[in-house]
Amino acid sequence: MSSKGIPEKLFGSYVFIYDGIYDQTKQLKGGIPKWLIQNGGNIAILSFLDPLELEVSTNLPQEFLDSLAQISVQRKDNFYVMLSIGGWDFQNRFLQANPTKVAQNAAYIAQKYNIGIELDSESDNTKNWINEFIQTFRKIIPKNNNNQMSSVLTINTGASPGAFPNVEQAALDNIELLNWVNVMVYDPEQSPDNRMYWNQHKLQGNQMTVARNLVNTCEDLASLEQTLQYKKNQQDVKGILFWAALSPNTCDLAQEGAQNCGTSCRDCTGGIGSKGNWQCRAIQEACKSFGVC
Repeated sequence: MSSKGIPEKLFGSYVFIYDGIYDQTKQLKGGIPKWLIQNGGNIAILSFLDPLELEVSTNLPQEFLDSLAQISVQRKDNFYVMLSIGGWDFQNRFLQANPTKVAQNAAYIAQKYNIGIELDSESDNTKNWINEFIQTFRKIIPKNNNNQMSSVLTINTGASPGAFPNVEQAALDNIELLNWVNVMVYDPEQSPDNRMYWNQHKLQGNQMTVARNLVNTCEDLASLEQTLQYKKNQQDVKGILFWAALSPNTCDLAQEGAQNCGTSCRDCTGGIGSKGNWQCRAIQEACKSFGVC
């Protein structure tokens, strides 16, 4: 990746392209939505790497390689990529893997491709694992090392501090070693907007990104207005991230009209439109309003 520096402000989306052993039907394909690359944000977080796979290999699954190749061809220097380790389906696999080895391999991949790394441990018994991973990673790549994207290390925490309190505490304990903490979003059917929880986190505005569900906002700019204006203790947040986009390849191969492009991810979307023409126009407009696009 030729991306230069580390972004000061973030606006972008997770892209759900890999689910390892859980994607038995191989529905998920590599690739990043064109609407995201073309003025829909400045970052894509490719999801998810399996900790057990990462423990034994530095070879990325083809879905990740395809997505990285696409960015190299289609985008200039101000678009950034991260890889997310874990996620809900892999939540029980962290403790089966050696955190030191996972961190070493993650650091190798980060430097090879100049991409950031995110930990998404949605299990509250992984505090010590997270601590060891962060310490090992930072011994290899110091924070903000040469202002390279490869030095970016972040962590996800629950929408509310009580969702995963030990993960939240691990984030707070290591806050000086992290570039930011992403406050996740709840199920879209329960809570399309989580502003009621954001003030509860013991994080400064510039230490956190806040999340929204893409399915509720893709074509609804009005639903984003309060998020765009949100400040934490009168301080702007680091960014806004959306869960989750599906790759155009995933949606193009789905049966016409299939909900969520035929995947089991009910809070994912490829966008509004049809084969070869998926769009999220409200996200593109919001990116402009946020000052990133």
